[in-house]
Amino acid sequence: MHKHLILFFLALFLLVSCKQNKKSDNVIAKDRMVRVLTEVHIINGTLTQQGVKDSLYKYGTNRYKQLFKKYGIDSALFNKSLKYYSARPKDMMEIYDSVTVVLNFKNDSLSKIHAKAMEKETKDLEAKGKAEAKRKADSVRRDSINNLAKPVKLRLRQKTL
Repeated sequence: MHKHLILFFLALFLLVSCKQNKKSDNVIAKDRMVRVLTEVHIINGTLTQQGVKDSLYKYGTNRYKQLFKKYGIDSALFNKSLKYYSARPKDMMEIYDSVTVVLNFKNDSLSKIHAKAMEKETKDLEAKGKAEAKRKADSVRRDSINNLAKPVKLRLRQKTL
């Protein structure tokens, strides 16, 4: 019985001592992590859109360095923070919910800008098409008037001879 009691308390001690409730000092804060991960995903998206083989190695390294410099972190701190939040699924879900909201907002904004640009381009093409059609109609009208006027002038010349 004494042996079971010692094992029980030893297991209880290990469980309590292994549990890490306090946040590490060398971890990126949640709101900052949201901004960093948002930009990381934007960089990843642009690199995959380029379609260049080994584009992550060629172009991504510099972009990530610039991103980490912008936020005053390094890749080791980023990786440590990512591991920290990955070990806490609830925190990671909150972070990625925020990342998703930010990315959707940016996507919607870009879609609206793109739609406005396409609408303006369509209107410009329609206006250009109308102007071109009017110019062609005026040209045809002038040509037909000139063609009608030529025989009349010829007839007048023939009668005067």
